[in-house]
Formats: sequence, structure tokens, C-alpha cells
Amino acid sequence: AAAAVREYRVAPAALPSFCARFTVRRRPGRAAAADSDLEDMAAAQRIIFARQFWKPLCGRGLQILADPHTGTGVGSRFQGLVAGLMSGLGFARAVTIQPGSWRYTNASLCPARTHECYFRAITSCPQKLETSEFWRRKEDQPDQMDERAFSFKNIEVRTDMQWSFWESVKLGLPASLGHRTPFWMMCQAALFLLQPVEWVWDVIDKERERLLPKGKPYIAMHVRHGDKGTEAALQPIERYMEVAEDIRRMHEVDHIIISTDDDAVIERAKAEYPQFHISHTDYPRNNWSTWDALVRNEVDGRAEMLNGLTNVFLAADADFFVGTMSSNWGRLIVMLSYALYGR
Repeated sequence: AAAAVREYRVAPAALPSFCARFTVRRRPGRAAAADSDLEDMAAAQRIIFARQFWKPLCGRGLQILADPHTGTGVGSRFQGLVAGLMSGLGFARAVTIQPGSWRYTNASLCPARTHECYFRAITSCPQKLETSEFWRRKEDQPDQMDERAFSFKNIEVRTDMQWSFWESVKLGLPASLGHRTPFWMMCQAALFLLQPVEWVWDVIDKERERLLPKGKPYIAMHVRHGDKGTEAALQPIERYMEVAEDIRRMHEVDHIIISTDDDAVIERAKAEYPQFHISHTDYPRNNWSTWDALVRNEVDGRAEMLNGLTNVFLAADADFFVGTMSSNWGRLIVMLSYALYGR
């Protein structure tokens, strides 16, 4: 708390609101690598909160715009949001997210289609909604757009300064946490963004109780198929299970929770690897482009998001993770695990 006040000039009286916003839910039995990990995590979260909820910064903010008309997966979106938040930390800007751009929502249940449909607010600054004309102008007249606007896979980062991602990542690491790495701070930024509201935690906790072994270690496995084949080589289930078998032999862990967009993966894992107990959420997996299905109104965006959030938090809590870094979802799992447990 003292570091947050000293470095970011935030009154100590504001810190109780930080405590009300931030919740750490770690699985009993899986401890952090050291007590200092928990202390540093709390310090990082206070520092981010101090920057995001300090009113004087609202007038010189960094706005993140997510185009609602083009596709980006949830994992990709959060990678862009993390980058934007690190930029805000590095250049003394409060970061806001454009409202109305969450495709992974149900408009009848959350008409605003904002980050706050599922998560706690990330800032006290007002959020500006860009119209569809902005995106058409960006596409049709790119030479007339603000040259200081930058994008991440359909996520636009607008600011009033010359901007470099890697430089901002380095600058986003506070001096009081200089013994940590920029990547560690990026993981803390992901944890700050991924603070579910209570009803979402209830959904996750209900599945946690149903799916996970009581008091025993487990493996989380993420097998990304679907349209990922347009970006990277798809890995067969055998590759993942080879790693899981090594873990089973070395550590005597035989419970796997699998997240995947391909039902055939789960069917084969259960049929061909009887030495493992396989668990998974009950959700249809069609091995397709989820974004295209959302646009065609063939899936419910809210149901997709809740299933995804359940899987990402259960995987982040696992003792072992088997996945690929070609998927932003796999990267997000690793980042959350590192933020929460220091490894």
C-alpha cells in the first residue's frame, strides 16, 4: 500500500475500494512458490488499481477499441488488452475499453455488451463508444486516420503519444517491483483484467466442485482445433497424451480436465487412454470457427464465454498444464497461473 501511495500519489483512503474490487481465489493445496509471490502480486495489483482509478489521469487516457464487426477470439482479445494496460502503466495513462464490443455476450441479458458483463470495472474513467462510421472510415480511408492509433488483431489502441509495444512493456514494470520481469507484470495485468463478478464466480465454482478431484493434483489439457489450422499446425491428441503419460508416471497424477473445441478429442481420450480419469464441461463442441457461428447467431455468446471462463480458471489452478503456445487461450492460462502461483 505504501508503495502504491508513494509511486502513484493515491490517497490511502482509496485503498479499501481496491480491496472490494480485487479477489484472489487460489485452489487449496496448490501454494505459491514463495510467500513473496503473494506479496508482490498484491503490490502489483494495488499499483495497477492506483493508476486506473486516479481521476486526474482520465483526461490523458489510452483508449482500447475492439471492432465489433470483425473477429477476434477471447484469448486474442485479452492479449491485446494486456498490451494496452502495460502501455498505460508505462506512459502514465489510464486505460479504458470501448463499450459495446463484446460479441461473446447475450444482448438481451447484457445490452451494453461491455467488459463489465462478466468482470469488475477496470477504471473509474468514462468510456467512449465509437460508432460504426469510425470502423468504416478506418477501412476505407486508412491514410486519413490518426497516425498514432495502433491495433492488435482487430483491437485498436489509440493514444496521444508515439507508441512502441515492447518499450511500453519495459516501462510498465514499476521500480518497486524491479526484481520482477516485464512478463511477470504482464501476467499481473491479465489477472487485473480477469476479475469476474460474483455470479460468474458462482458458475465457475459449481463446475469446480463437480469436475475436480477432491484434495488431489490434476492435469489441465487444452487442445485447440477448429479454425486454428489456418494459423498453425493442429496437433493430434496423441502428442498431448504422451506428455500426460510422462506426468502420470513421474508424479502419479491420473486426472485430466480437458478443454477443447473438438468433441472427437474427448471421445478418443476416454476410449484410448483408460489409465486416466477424463473430465470436461458439458458443452457442445462443433470443431468450427466460433466467431463465424456467433455472427450467424448459431451459438449463444454468453454461454460460450461462461464455458471458456470456467475452463481457463480451472486450468490456471491445475498442478500441470499441457497445451500449445500457438493458441492465445493457452497463453492466457499460463499467464493466469504465473500471476496466481508464481509458476
